[in-house]
Amino acid sequence: IATLEKEMQETKKKAEIKVGLLEAKATDIDYMTFKLMEKGEIELDDNGKIKGWNDKITSLKTQFPNHFEQIDCHPL
Repeated sequence: IATLEKEMQETKKKAEIKVGLLEAKATDIDYMTFKLMEKGEIELDDNGKIKGWNDKITSLKTQFPNHFEQIDCHPL
């Protein structure tokens, strides 16, 4: 049972990461997921959201700007 619970937590984390990356307009979800998991412990809060998500996504956008859609602010 403990093994299944651990696997379920990992699945929840990966799903929450992917949703967050999609919302952040990441162009390579799998690679950005790998980079987040590689950096360290990902924890979920009581609401099932990733703790410190805003800091994590800001860091990724700074380190890997080409892996996120660029917003063109120039008027047509």
